[in-house]
Amino acid sequence: MTPQPSPLPEELQAALEDVRQVRDTLGKLRMSHPIREMIGPMRIFSFAMAPILLGYGVLMQRWFDASTTHLFGMPKRTFVWVASLTFVVLSGIAKNMIYRKASQARGYSYSEVIRRVLWVDGYIRIVVAVMSVLGILIAVFVHSGQAYQIPGLIAICSGAIVILIPLAFPLPELTWVGVISLVAGGASMFMYPAYPFYKAGALFFIICIGFGFTTVRLNPKTESAS
Repeated sequence: MTPQPSPLPEELQAALEDVRQVRDTLGKLRMSHPIREMIGPMRIFSFAMAPILLGYGVLMQRWFDASTTHLFGMPKRTFVWVASLTFVVLSGIAKNMIYRKASQARGYSYSEVIRRVLWVDGYIRIVVAVMSVLGILIAVFVHSGQAYQIPGLIAICSGAIVILIPLAFPLPELTWVGVISLVAGGASMFMYPAYPFYKAGALFFIICIGFGFTTVRLNPKTESAS
């Protein structure tokens, strides 16, 4: 007969119960964290960006496929790269402005939050590692004539960062958005190589819509009502 395991000592049972209570308390505190309020305004921005990104993809693909060799006085490929970079920079500035206003409205310093998360908590190591790999792979794909892989690659790296967000921010709901970004980005790298901008528009449309619907759960009124 297999010997029956002896019951846990009372001290160990009490210690495990203490750990469970601490974990539950920390979980409740995380779900009421001010950062969760600051992410709320990004829901509107995300919903607004979804059709803009889709329109960007359609417009850029049409320009890219145009028979002309120049667009607005620049070689076609140069114009597409400049326009895409400008779009990314402007959307990034708009996003940071929304975060800054949201934090100021709640009495927080946006720059202090970023400094704390990136430098004190060490999240900068994750961001730098992922973005460095992304930059190197983009250069490799462009050099090898496979620039059509870039949208999927960006989606994969973005998904990796989003999946790791709960290590720094109390936003576990975003994990599934990161998973979708990883899966959709990976699948897109093997599909429709002749339409990179259509793919980019569709990919980030899906990601923005997913992010928007997910952040509805971050609304304190929604959580308190549930």
